[in-house]
Amino acid sequence: MTSITEKYPPLPLNEMTKIANEFESYSTDQKIKTISKIIDLHPFLNFSTEKDNRDFYRARIANNGAFPFNYTGLLWNHSAPAQQARLNLRGDAVLYIANQANAAYMEVGVQEEMIILTKLKIQKDKHVSFLPLGTYTAITRSNAAHLDFTESHVIETRKKLQACPTHELHSLLIADEFIYNCIMNEDKDYFISSYTANLIFKKYANVDVISYPSKKLRAATNYAVKTQNFWEKWEISSAATLNVKHLALGQFQLSNLRSVDNIDENGFLNWQRSYPIYGNSLTPLNWKKSV
Repeated sequence: MTSITEKYPPLPLNEMTKIANEFESYSTDQKIKTISKIIDLHPFLNFSTEKDNRDFYRARIANNGAFPFNYTGLLWNHSAPAQQARLNLRGDAVLYIANQANAAYMEVGVQEEMIILTKLKIQKDKHVSFLPLGTYTAITRSNAAHLDFTESHVIETRKKLQACPTHELHSLLIADEFIYNCIMNEDKDYFISSYTANLIFKKYANVDVISYPSKKLRAATNYAVKTQNFWEKWEISSAATLNVKHLALGQFQLSNLRSVDNIDENGFLNWQRSYPIYGNSLTPLNWKKSV
């Protein structure tokens, strides 16, 4: 069996160790050059989904309690340039979604607000390519990878890791954790994290999504989805407004749910005329934008 490092040689172990130990003391220019060098060599695991029926959630705080009238108001602001965030440069839009509604609420900092909640799905028979962060490290530390990495891929990857010479495996795993930290450890201006993610997206033009763990809700997963050609692969499963109150530690109280009943061919939303007496579920839409 061909090992991973035989096909994709990492940096020499002493060089990778030195970088990991001294990176924080580097200048910004040194950091950028170093990250670019490591990403250029690192073989990120990524895969295309098949028959993926999972739900993904997007939450937005409703400004002044206003209802959006068009599909564009559900997901992102098309009229304003994207702000720099963990996995996107300023002006380079990605859509941040989560694997559960509570994680989506936590990510936008809900305290007690009216929320626009949108549930998304991958269109039937469409393939979306995911790149989970830190998968080599996850496999070696816990015998399991990110939830977006199938068990068959885990078994195959583990064998390829075990076939690596020890010093090369150490370098590969340090690089894997180093890149993970470049994205996950920054919580202020996101200069390094957004630059790192941008390099990954550029290296793997086929990748639609980078997946990573939520820092605000333990065990939840977030996804940074490229908005370019988004509607070729995704659909709106359902949408609603609701009042959301954060009780404590990721638990939320929900009330006054009001669903979108229909989205027409031009993307205009038809809302329920009144709040349902027992409104605790979303109305199925399965709306696809014509492209």
